[in-house]
Amino acid sequence: KIPTSIFSKADDGARYIADAIEKEIRRKQDMGEKCVLGLGTGNSLTPVFNELIRRHRERKLSFHNVIIFNAYEYFPLTDSYNHSSINQLRDRLINHIDISSDAIVSPDGFIAQEKVQESCKTYERNIAEQGGIDIMLLGIGRMGNIATNEPGSAITSASRLILIDNVSRQEMALSFGEQENVPPCAITMGVSTILKARKIFLVA
Repeated sequence: KIPTSIFSKADDGARYIADAIEKEIRRKQDMGEKCVLGLGTGNSLTPVFNELIRRHRERKLSFHNVIIFNAYEYFPLTDSYNHSSINQLRDRLINHIDISSDAIVSPDGFIAQEKVQESCKTYERNIAEQGGIDIMLLGIGRMGNIATNEPGSAITSASRLILIDNVSRQEMALSFGEQENVPPCAITMGVSTILKARKIFLVA
């Protein structure tokens, strides 16, 4: 029941998705409105990010009206972690486009655990106050996880703290150097929050 497009090359799929994102950004610009994107940071999204950066540089695609919600963050984080989800998103996209720093919203992986629940509620309120997510862009893990919602996550789940399973930790070790460096948990956008987006791209 999920519409599926298959491309012979990753770059073809990246252009297809970038077309939709560019169209929505420009449509919202013409209306004087914000375009709200929910973004993951998986490696499969890199070709899409690269295509958006190219369009920004060559086709003058501006992101001045874009708000980005980072879909998840590792927890707990310390100052020694250079590979946080938001830092990966900055390296792969944010630092290369004209988006304001106050237009980036991310779960906070540095807060105390007793404050996580309230922080998740604030994150959800921020999404609602922006009118919801226009386009959600996520990769999919080998276990079928989206953001860091593991298989079995309730379809009604909101943003929350979740334990990262072993297979997902193995995948994340590509960013952290070795599996021992991967934090045990993540604060993730919930399944119900993702499904409320007006358009969703899931990339494999």
